[in-house]
Amino acid sequence: MEDKAKLIFEQARRFRNAGAILGNKLSETSDPGLYMAPFIVNSSFAIELYLKCIYVIETKEEPKYVHKLEQLFDNLSDFSQFITSDIFSRLNEQEGSYHALKDKVPDFDWSLRGVLESASQAFVKWRYSFDGDITSFPSAGAVINALEACIFVLREDLNDIPQEIY
Repeated sequence: MEDKAKLIFEQARRFRNAGAILGNKLSETSDPGLYMAPFIVNSSFAIELYLKCIYVIETKEEPKYVHKLEQLFDNLSDFSQFITSDIFSRLNEQEGSYHALKDKVPDFDWSLRGVLESASQAFVKWRYSFDGDITSFPSAGAVINALEACIFVLREDLNDIPQEIY
């Protein structure tokens, strides 16, 4: 029988790695627009797939055809929501960019769910960024790392899948 969670996890990791490569390029260029849209599209799609992976692990059902990140998050068990939220908060606290943004945007909801809700349209809006209607996507790296950590709690065997970090 096909291991759907593993297949989704592997695909999410591919998009994560593509996003990481592009994210690294952002710091090497004087033209961030060259890499920003593909970075955000790949990273946001990786997050969608990681959320669906957790859902499949927990329910053993096909993932829902939902693309809003906060709705996918809401479909997870309370346990998974707690684990990912806790890890996300801890990771964010260690990031200098988080503190700088938090000071500049004090009214923003910096909870994991708040960040997911804010970034929910990133995949669509950044694919069509030439229309000028883009959305922010703060703390994408912390979201991805928190989701992977939750997956490893739920399915320790998935932590054995090799990956390249760029």
